[in-house]
Amino acid sequence: MIKACTGDTEIVGCLKTLYPMSKIIPYLFIIISIFFPVAFAQSPPDLTDDIAWSAGTSTVTDITNAFNAGRRGEETQLGLTSNVLGNLVMPSQATWDAMSFNAKGLYLVNAERTARANVNYGGTVVKGLPLEGINDELTTTAQSYADYLITVNQFTHTATPAHSLGLDPFTRVENTIPANCREFIAYSENLAAFWTSGSSNPLPIERAIFGWIYEDKNSSWGHRRLVLIQDFQLGGSLGDTSGFDNNYGSSTSEGFLGFAVANDAAYNPFGFMGMNMGTVIVMLIFDPKPTCSVPLPVTLTSFTSIFENQRVGLKWETMSEPNFDGFWVEMTELTQQGGGTAIGTFRPIAFFPAKGTPETGAIYSYESSDLVSGIYFFRLKKVDKNGFISYTSAQRIEVSNLPEGYQIGGVYPNPFDENLTIEVTVAREQKIDFQVLDLQGRELFFVDPQEVSPLVRYQKRLVLNGFAQGTYFLRIRGETFTKTLPITHVKKTQ
Repeated sequence: MIKACTGDTEIVGCLKTLYPMSKIIPYLFIIISIFFPVAFAQSPPDLTDDIAWSAGTSTVTDITNAFNAGRRGEETQLGLTSNVLGNLVMPSQATWDAMSFNAKGLYLVNAERTARANVNYGGTVVKGLPLEGINDELTTTAQSYADYLITVNQFTHTATPAHSLGLDPFTRVENTIPANCREFIAYSENLAAFWTSGSSNPLPIERAIFGWIYEDKNSSWGHRRLVLIQDFQLGGSLGDTSGFDNNYGSSTSEGFLGFAVANDAAYNPFGFMGMNMGTVIVMLIFDPKPTCSVPLPVTLTSFTSIFENQRVGLKWETMSEPNFDGFWVEMTELTQQGGGTAIGTFRPIAFFPAKGTPETGAIYSYESSDLVSGIYFFRLKKVDKNGFISYTSAQRIEVSNLPEGYQIGGVYPNPFDENLTIEVTVAREQKIDFQVLDLQGRELFFVDPQEVSPLVRYQKRLVLNGFAQGTYFLRIRGETFTKTLPITHVKKTQ
């Protein structure tokens, strides 16, 4: 059932569906894209009517059934021979579950592109080339913009205030891919979003790609055109610059893309009632120049993290490693100062030399057991043999080992002159106050209770002017604990 949306002329619509196990949980789906308005050839024409997702939302069988129903609907609408688009063949459930969302997105996009190879749409014969691969720089930019849409609670290609890489997606791509590495192409970005009254939106990448291809009957939206565009526009000829020029790498594949997914319970820019989780999906594409001097070397097929038995584990796998030097594992953590939380600066913690070849990939793993409790972020810094650097999206891991419910991470410097910094981590959210006492237990300094988030490293800086030299007590008091520590004040010598 279509539910009309208002407030944005680019909104396609809001869909309601049934979830598995007969439990009714409505979700809302919105898609928009941005492009220059040109028609194109070698690419499938627009549909005459939307084709809704008609399967469950749990398994590879559901994905197969939905996409095959879409293909049958397209054949009927556009007068094609029955089954000329073939059937989607999916990996096993275990294989699919282990794939990154980028690997899943590339798989489905290329399956849909190649399914239309050499199909005649009434005079337009589709070329049907797959895309060459995932570009990690695009992925990083896509993820940054998806996270930004969550932060500003908007659903648009031109969020305000402008994203740090640019107001519009063409500018963001230009600021991501060097000018000597990109051709003009008429399309840039697709967006999709889902909302649910449940706790998560299932199959976000899968349903976004389906929606862009099959729920896009109005040609002005352009999602289908972006996903399936080939070399040149309608009525054009070789050399037309509106599509992929197909002059980089293999002649049997086209350009690059990058996906991103972001979720948040508070993400609801349209104010839909009863929604408990919002998910936004971003897809970017670009057409590389043949003279590109910046290698686009490594494609990660997976990057996963786990915290188990007080050990942090990272695992990642590559498809191929041309011109590649190796990976740095980098880490940071979430801290709280005052009322706000912030992610710290990433720092390198381990290096892994390249193990693959230009034709083959490799499997890597990293493990650490010496982290104190907190919320950590890990990412991979990729370095090629020319010194070019790119980064993966970060993995978030919560390390919880607080048998007493709290941990004093540090009180420094001690002895102190004027400033004293305290680091505290708590297992559950609570208010904490700080006191400085003399040796008789009299209060000399007090900080009002501060709200501290669970597992976040809370930092509090005390400015202690006017104290005489000597020993004092620092009392840190929460709702579930009290800790008293000796501190010593010394005056700096002039």
